[in-house]
Amino acid sequence: MIRTANINLTPSSPREDLTEVGRASRHDGGANWEHPYYDEFNRSFNPQTTINKENVSNLVLKWTCDLDAAKFGAAPKEMPASESRQPRVQTIALVIDGDVFVADSGNRIYSVDAESGSPRWTFQPPLDEAAGFRLIHTLNSHRGVLYMVSSDCVLYGLDPKTGAVKTKIGDIFPDKAIGYSGRTAPSFHGETAITGAATPYEVTARGCVAACDRNANVAKWRWFSVPPAVQGQKNWDTEAHKGNISAYPNDWGETDFSGRGSIWAQPVVDEDTGSVYFGTGDPDLFIIEGSQVPGPLLYTNSIVALDAKTGKMKWYHQTTPHDVMSWDICWSTILAEIEVEGRKRKAVIAGTKGNYVYVLDPETGKPVYSPVRVGYNITQLNANLGDRADMLLSLQPGVYSPGHGGGINAALAVAYNTIYVSSHRMDQKAEWEDGTYRGAPMRVMKLTNTDTPHFSTIAAIDASRGEIKWSYFIPNFYHGSGLVVSGGVVYGVDAKGTLYMLDAGNGTLIREVALPGPGTTGVSVAATKEGEMGLFVSVGGRDAGPNRLLCFGLP
Repeated sequence: MIRTANINLTPSSPREDLTEVGRASRHDGGANWEHPYYDEFNRSFNPQTTINKENVSNLVLKWTCDLDAAKFGAAPKEMPASESRQPRVQTIALVIDGDVFVADSGNRIYSVDAESGSPRWTFQPPLDEAAGFRLIHTLNSHRGVLYMVSSDCVLYGLDPKTGAVKTKIGDIFPDKAIGYSGRTAPSFHGETAITGAATPYEVTARGCVAACDRNANVAKWRWFSVPPAVQGQKNWDTEAHKGNISAYPNDWGETDFSGRGSIWAQPVVDEDTGSVYFGTGDPDLFIIEGSQVPGPLLYTNSIVALDAKTGKMKWYHQTTPHDVMSWDICWSTILAEIEVEGRKRKAVIAGTKGNYVYVLDPETGKPVYSPVRVGYNITQLNANLGDRADMLLSLQPGVYSPGHGGGINAALAVAYNTIYVSSHRMDQKAEWEDGTYRGAPMRVMKLTNTDTPHFSTIAAIDASRGEIKWSYFIPNFYHGSGLVVSGGVVYGVDAKGTLYMLDAGNGTLIREVALPGPGTTGVSVAATKEGEMGLFVSVGGRDAGPNRLLCFGLP
């Protein structure tokens, strides 16, 4: 059984025990926000009830802290010539024993006092210049150490009180020079740190998940999502019988275009079964002609289960075979206990940029019920078609929705036997043009946003039946800010900088707050050293003003 202390997993009334107001107990399970999505299961649900839907309208701004290196007593790192924009924060804040931690795309970590907003310390690793400045999506903590994987794929473990380096592990992935990039902090199985690598376009890197002992500078195992990028046949179907796609001869064709399958999503580990679950990225076929690599292109666009000790695949579920629109799984994979047909059971839950939410059996990978479609959709293109998918499909000129970057592009939350998910409408026009790919002349696909209106929705799915309970309309772009649930409230932040507070039971808007900058992260709900509960959220970045960390609390 998943440890579920203080969490009611059955459908609940909107007024579920939300009357307590005051200081948070240091033992109520809600004082700290120690992991990217609150707990080690990525559920983004804090069971605290001090801040709740009865009093959330009373929250006031307690303090604002500019996330500027100079204000933390450090010299800013010179930006590379290729990066014209200022770094931005996209890590949801960790709050541990009264200290707040966030990181920006310059790989700088900031530590802030949760009570006053005063700077404490800052840390920035000496980046390999080839790594560039790329977003750091998550930090994590484990057994008293704060962890980050830098853009050049070095694992750092820091003392959370001082920022001193306690652990530094390089060579996690086989060759940084071919384009691996750290985005997510490791998840843990005992002393083993497990993390995935992102791979940018125009490189031959293939998605990789690696495990290393946090006390030893050596990789224990590596698992790759796609075959080596070499000319010739790619018989990559040897474990296809473990999933929902039949073996396909020469899956990736005879070209050298195999690549991508990035690991964007935060892995989740079940300590009881020794399994690690995560989602994989797209095979980049929205750039080149898909007919050059006929096949489902295993194991891209998949939810995957591995043995956490050995890295051996247990099962996979490919959501979109031969994906040409980048409808991959990103941000987080969730392990939750839900109630179905009157009994509690574990489930692996993930959402795709194709606007589907998947609820799978963690032992077999089989769907608990049919994928749940959310948001605005006018395009199918192989989603959930399994072996019936068009394995020669190439993206053709036209308008598609969700386009690349649209759909479910932020972390989900699970609470009260309900799955909470955001979705963004992004229509895109596809056109062929002459270009280059990996240094060779080639006709490539150009995707541009259309002038159709951008809007988003937050939806609640009944986890027992896979049915949408309610949906809330947002007239703005929503990207990257994971949903959070606590005290009967759903928190979401759109890219315009509006903080929404919705009734978790029925989706009614309780309150919205205009933040002083674009929304870049979700909300963390945690306590100061004095036990005062607060909301912590970052705004700004890129060309939209300075990065700022804000704290809201009860008067």
